[in-house]
Amino acid sequence: YGIGVAAPQMNMMNYPNPVKDNTTFKYRLTENALVNISIFDLTGKKVATIVSSEMKQAGTYEVVWNAENVSNGTYIASLSSGQRIIQTIKIAVAK
Repeated sequence: YGIGVAAPQMNMMNYPNPVKDNTTFKYRLTENALVNISIFDLTGKKVATIVSSEMKQAGTYEVVWNAENVSNGTYIASLSSGQRIIQTIKIAVAK
């Protein structure tokens, strides 16, 4: 995004949180956007990619993440468009 170009309006939440097995990410776009959703541990290592560079139309979307391959702990979900991070949320995994 260049100077004077705003990032797409997006917002994201997940439920349930804390996560036992699966969690659903619900996100809303107010305009068409290239969407990425990734999960990172607290060291910054990417542990999962949920949505990878998908062009989405304005609207509301849901996607399920299966957390069986990660350990108990705190993780960060990152919603981004292109290279720009739009929102991050904290997720607790407690199996």
